[in-house]
Amino acid sequence: MDIDMKPSFLRSLPLIGSKVQKQDQKRPMFSEEDTRLLFDQFSASLPSDRSGQPVLLSLRSRSGLLRTQDAHRRILALLESGPDRWSISSIAKEVDLGDDIVRDILKDDTEPHYSILDGQDTVITRHGYDNLLKQLYEQARQGPVLLGQFCNNCNISENVFKTLFEDSNARRDVSEAISEGDLLIIDRVSGIEYIYSKQYQEKLESEILNSLEDLQEPQLLKPSSFTGSPPAKLLEEIVERLVHAKIRGLNGNLRPWNGDVEFLPAVFLQKEREDLMNKLRTGEVASLDFSEHGNLFSSSEEQREYVLRHSNNQAIIFMKKVISRVHFDEVMKVVRGKLDEGGYASLDEFKLLLSAAEYQQLQRLALENLYETDDEDRESIEIVEDSFVQSNFKASIAKSIKLKARLQARDVWENQLEARFSWASIIEAERKEHVGLSQSTASHLLGDDMRPEAEKAFKEEMRQLQFKSNDQLASLWREKVLTRFELYQIGVRSIENEKIRRELITLLQDYMADEVIPDTLRRAESKSIIRGKATKRNVDILRAFLASFKGDARKRIEISSPLVEAMDAFANQQKISLLDAGTLSERKLVQVQEMVKGMRKDEEGPRLFLILILVLFAKLLPGLIYATGKYAPRLLKQLRGLIDSEQYTWLEKMKDAAKAGSMTAADKSDIRDAAGEACSILEGGPSLSVERQ
Repeated sequence: MDIDMKPSFLRSLPLIGSKVQKQDQKRPMFSEEDTRLLFDQFSASLPSDRSGQPVLLSLRSRSGLLRTQDAHRRILALLESGPDRWSISSIAKEVDLGDDIVRDILKDDTEPHYSILDGQDTVITRHGYDNLLKQLYEQARQGPVLLGQFCNNCNISENVFKTLFEDSNARRDVSEAISEGDLLIIDRVSGIEYIYSKQYQEKLESEILNSLEDLQEPQLLKPSSFTGSPPAKLLEEIVERLVHAKIRGLNGNLRPWNGDVEFLPAVFLQKEREDLMNKLRTGEVASLDFSEHGNLFSSSEEQREYVLRHSNNQAIIFMKKVISRVHFDEVMKVVRGKLDEGGYASLDEFKLLLSAAEYQQLQRLALENLYETDDEDRESIEIVEDSFVQSNFKASIAKSIKLKARLQARDVWENQLEARFSWASIIEAERKEHVGLSQSTASHLLGDDMRPEAEKAFKEEMRQLQFKSNDQLASLWREKVLTRFELYQIGVRSIENEKIRRELITLLQDYMADEVIPDTLRRAESKSIIRGKATKRNVDILRAFLASFKGDARKRIEISSPLVEAMDAFANQQKISLLDAGTLSERKLVQVQEMVKGMRKDEEGPRLFLILILVLFAKLLPGLIYATGKYAPRLLKQLRGLIDSEQYTWLEKMKDAAKAGSMTAADKSDIRDAAGEACSILEGGPSLSVERQ
């Protein structure tokens, strides 16, 4: 249906407000409520134009219909006569239409400059738009305007601002103050957008060029010194563009300086570069990081090329670093000294300066430097991780580790600890001795490949200590047990009287089981020579036997009793050999000499008489006799026929005196002399046989 075509009933229907009446003016045909209900029925099927837009719009008050084109004219008239900004709801209320209808009409406006829909609820009128545009121009000609700040101050969205910016460079009817060609510019620096006019840009660039003309020294550019006080970042960006374009021959670099910008002219840069290279060549500057001197060069690549051309082979150049050759040579003198003194060294000061790959490259160069001093170094020095190590140092490390393993074994042995090898404690001790050795080098030199040899040294030392302990126990056992027992058993066999012999055998076994063997074991324990599982087990077995032996008199009848078997078993288990006949004779003589020597200070008559009898038996018969005082008279009878009658008679006299307690000092002296004479004869006596009968 064409917009101008209307049904006949519409042509005859006035707008709400001129009520439909009958010819009778006093009584209307429809009430107002009837009319609203009637229009509500029309609203669902109102006709549309060819573009799909409704021809008629229902009024918000439900009191009538309004043509779309009339609604558009009413809204525009309202916007032209009212304030700069309207809310959608306020406009809808004024024109008696719904909010969505007003919003759709404004969106479809073919002349958007009459109004701008900012978001969904605010409309900026044409004169409000023009005021924003004038404000933007005024600020942008005076200095940079922060886009975000302008939007916040004017309470507009960035979409509205984009419309303003695009239209500002197309319209020239906003203000007489806006001249032809004075465009607006958006400049994005470090993520921040600035707006300024073309006129301001030209003025600022002129001020910058004038301030930097014919400079010989650095010039500080303060933003406050320029029109509009441009931010330092923006000022730096504009100066860089001028330098890059070489406007008026401007040449130099920039660097931030305490919130301002400093310009370094090319003349100054050249002087600084030459001075820096001189210091590098002489070693006054040890090293350079290309990134730390970027203000002297436009890029790290330019700096690297400059150093390559002007170093005169006095620099070691890497990708991002350069080291003074003079300084490097001084460092190498220190390295050689450390190698000679301690056997290892490293290029410590370059570890943090260079990357891992660059450090390895420098290591190889340093190794060649070391080789130049002496060809022998080629075989004696090698690179181990981040250090230089001499071969003799590596050998000393291996030797030291073995020594520490042996010392660890001794500590375990002396403190009677569990025989467990501790590799970690050896490594810790070794590292403490070489604190200058880096972690990586120490880990390599003290690696697990050295552990087997160290553990072998530990076990070998433990075996030697066990062998030494067993040898000491054997010596003690041989001296305190075997020698006595062998001499006493030989002696007891020489007694012809069977009754006395049996009694002495029992006495001897009691003495060995109750005193000699227990005392010997206690002494061995005090010397800490009962060590090792096997030895302790053998001692426990022997002690268990002694405990049972004390309660069984039947075991003590013969010399070949279980005690002897237990003693033999212990000696065999401990690999304790018997003494030969010659050594046994020597021990017999020593024991007799000790007995005679002890008589010098002894004043007890009965004991002096007993010792004399025992010394005489030792002189006359093989072995020794172990007996107590009560056996002295009976043993004296066994000497009858072995000594002359006169000496026997004197011995009988001494026996009676000892029994009566009437022995005189002269008697005691005679006894001592008789024992001494017998001992002297014994010193040249026959050898003894240790074979058992």
